[in-house]
Amino acid sequence: IFLGFGPLGFYGVGYRILDTSQTLLINAARKLIFPTFSRLQHDPDRIRRAYTRMNRASSALTLPGYVGLALVAQEATVVFFGQRWAESGPVAAVLFLIGPALTISAFSGALFNAVGHPEVALRFRLVTTVTNVIGFLIAVLIFRDILAVAVAFVLRGYLLLPLNLYWMRVYCGIPIREHLLELKGVALATAVMAVAVLGVKLVLLGQVSSALLLMAEVAAGAVVFLLALVLFERTLVAELVTVAGQAIPGGTRLARLLHLPMAPAGGKKARTDPEPTLPASLDTEPDIDP
Repeated sequence: IFLGFGPLGFYGVGYRILDTSQTLLINAARKLIFPTFSRLQHDPDRIRRAYTRMNRASSALTLPGYVGLALVAQEATVVFFGQRWAESGPVAAVLFLIGPALTISAFSGALFNAVGHPEVALRFRLVTTVTNVIGFLIAVLIFRDILAVAVAFVLRGYLLLPLNLYWMRVYCGIPIREHLLELKGVALATAVMAVAVLGVKLVLLGQVSSALLLMAEVAAGAVVFLLALVLFERTLVAELVTVAGQAIPGGTRLARLLHLPMAPAGGKKARTDPEPTLPASLDTEPDIDP
């Protein structure tokens, strides 16, 4: 209201894009994994392994998804909403920069609830709400720019991330350092993808239409990310291909025909305590606050 209805509309469109992507990338998986965490709540070691595997697997979709959307937000906004909403592009691009923070803490709320500490999830949401309000007021009253509001939203995500990770360690036994290192390979593949997308943008920007530019960026980003992920995280790729093969009729046979890496059947022979299994749809369907 303080900035006028025009900037508010641009922010609304940008936020809608972020919210829709969050629904597609994370929310469905949150609902799927809660029962898994609940069954393991009395076994700290297994719930820790389950959280690590699920977060690592979903990050292969969410991290490149958010970073990629941040890079193509301008073109995507024009293609899907029209030229009149072009000024929403930079807002959406900034909002998508919260993606890495969301990826790291994607399932923390479900984890808190599953281990019997829903009050922690509620406490974090309260802190998030208060911090958002303070950040928005500063952005509006001091900077008077809708882009500053988006920046405030993203900064809040990173400022509160250490608190979220600390509470995950205290209440759920999730070691912070190990949790972050598990995402190293996906992060490297995402960085390589970002370079490829930026290269395509630099070459084609102004030479082709927004729709063609968007298609070229998405195609290049997807191919480069998959190749980089096979290079940096072959084990994770094998797990995802195996899960997808089990979920899709004929998927296992297709994966073998394409010579895709797959996890060995039966796992380790000496294993007596089986690893928690990933939900079958986690690789295809992984609230903006955790």
